[in-house]
Amino acid sequence: MPSCAAVACPKDYDYVFRTYRGFLYGVLYNSGVPPHDIDDASGEIWLRMLGQDGLDRYDGQVTENPPRIKSYLAAYFSLSARAELTRIHTRESRTTILEPQIEPEPPEVFEDTELLDSLLATTSGDARHFVQVASEYPTYTKARACLVAEGWDTPRIRQAVKTARAAVRGYLCDHR
Repeated sequence: MPSCAAVACPKDYDYVFRTYRGFLYGVLYNSGVPPHDIDDASGEIWLRMLGQDGLDRYDGQVTENPPRIKSYLAAYFSLSARAELTRIHTRESRTTILEPQIEPEPPEVFEDTELLDSLLATTSGDARHFVQVASEYPTYTKARACLVAEGWDTPRIRQAVKTARAAVRGYLCDHR
């Protein structure tokens, strides 16, 4: 019969799971795993560790030197977290391709017509179009999503925003 030192005992895994479960959650969160995927990723890592006899690679008793086992687990969890993050991104990119495109929300009416009229009068081209789109949506993110859906790239959006902000500053300076 093999001894506990030769084969990782289930009690070692039980101890490690109960003691370092929160630590693994922190490693996953800090690695960029989305919060709604942390439970699944954690379960996958624990199962992989058990299946690959991950504690057999650790030379020493699990309960004897907590900083040492924590260091070992930090390295193991970090590598596993990167693998899980890659798996999550791959899964999301596949589902994003298969899902239909979401249309931007219907526009809301911008209420400050004096400011809007002034900005439309002082801007032109892309900046004017950005101001029109931004006046229809409550947040910059939604307005940007609308412009991206229209085929605008990031540098073009940045330039339009920069020009529109300059127009807003000019308006504010004139109306103080």
